Amino acid sequence: MKLRYIIPALFAAFAAVTSCDDEKDTYLDEVRVSTSYVSVPADGGTAEMTISATDAWAFANIFKIDTGNKDDEGNKIYNNEPVPTWLTISKASGEAGETVITFSADKIDGGRTCELQLVCAGRTQRINVIQGSLEPADVDCKTVLEGADSKTYRITGIVTSIANTTYGNWYIEDGSETGTDRVYIYGTLDAKGKEKNFTSLGIEVGDRVTVEGPKTTYNGTVELVNVTVVNIVKSLVKVVDSAIEVPKQGGDFNVRVLCTGNGLNVNVDSDWITMKSMKAVDDTTVITFNVAPNTGDLRTGKATFSSTKGSNTSSVEAVFNQKPVAIFYETLLNGSLAPFTVNDINVADTKTQSVWSYAAGYGAKATAGQACDSESDLVSPEIDLRTETAAYLTFDHACKFVGTLAEELTLWVTKDNGTTWTQVTIPTYPGNTNWDFSNSGVINLSAYVGNKIKLAFKYKSIANYGTWEIKNVKIVDTAE
Repeated sequence: MKLRYIIPALFAAFAAVTSCDDEKDTYLDEVRVSTSYVSVPADGGTAEMTISATDAWAFANIFKIDTGNKDDEGNKIYNNEPVPTWLTISKASGEAGETVITFSADKIDGGRTCELQLVCAGRTQRINVIQGSLEPADVDCKTVLEGADSKTYRITGIVTSIANTTYGNWYIEDGSETGTDRVYIYGTLDAKGKEKNFTSLGIEVGDRVTVEGPKTTYNGTVELVNVTVVNIVKSLVKVVDSAIEVPKQGGDFNVRVLCTGNGLNVNVDSDWITMKSMKAVDDTTVITFNVAPNTGDLRTGKATFSSTKGSNTSSVEAVFNQKPVAIFYETLLNGSLAPFTVNDINVADTKTQSVWSYAAGYGAKATAGQACDSESDLVSPEIDLRTETAAYLTFDHACKFVGTLAEELTLWVTKDNGTTWTQVTIPTYPGNTNWDFSNSGVINLSAYVGNKIKLAFKYKSIANYGTWEIKNVKIVDTAE
């Protein structure tokens, strides 16, 4: 264990224990409280505090509370509140004189704490509220997934993927009797307790990491927020090629693995992937897999590589994503808009560099920013229909805050490389009241067989600055 990783957690616990002793030093002339250390019962209940003020007072809105909604850019919307979500106060503001305030919270296993700020006549009185024991117990991911929000948990697991290397957003996964569970880490503090310095920790996919932090739930996703890293055990195995994109016809594919353990074990979870050979090349082991031709939809399989050294066992995965039997298929979920390109016709908002952009997890996203009168096309690569006898297009899309859907979100086709474009009807649009994806319905492109074509998803912002998201664009030769 690296001692420097646990200093922030120890300091927080020390501060909670000593705050009561320091209370005598926190009295102000403008406002006094009967106690600056409030303890709410762990089994749930209330605690009281008396405020004596010479002027009007109020608790400052210092807590950033997730509303569960998004703005037209797809970003989370927050409200500022005087207390965290787990705590309730009977009164958030008052006049001069003496006022009794009641704090209440539901039962919790474990502990949680917060610091409130009471402001009176320009002076701030800080109040510590604690419920239960602050020492987090070691639990598994399943316990976190089923546990209470706002509680602090400590878990140990394997880093399976890293989504953001600035803030430190990643997935931790462990195995249990019920299967494999994983928790999303939303923000990781560095060794000094600072944000936006994740790379300094040296955490990589495959490492076994112990973290602790408070739980929240956002749109159904369980998150541990701004965690403190307690321990890192570096993985004995690293995969150089962790994601393999496989065409529908399959074939042989190499995976390079770095291993510092004693021996390397390989396990494949799909019968359409077989291991052919394994050989040492320089400082890596190259494993050759054969992937069978695909006869159905998009499919994903994985190979797991594990090694042991002493009491340390590590495992990592390589994921095989094989395209379906389709004339054309692009998820638009692979980290960029490629192979699609953007043609900005009018960008009214000068703060918006391009109307179309890539949004992780959502695909291609078009928005006018904060201005109307914008127009932009998301253009597909050339799609060869010369040897086809039929062609049917589908895609998934979501939208919100759009004016007239059929006028502002449209689809066009060209068979002369963009000299002329023809609009085709989108059968089904999303609800425009949330961010739920809907399928477009089947669009018959059989009139274009015998040609090379391009698609253009045209976004126009006329009266509103709405957002349109697109993913899973697929053309097949049979109507589904």
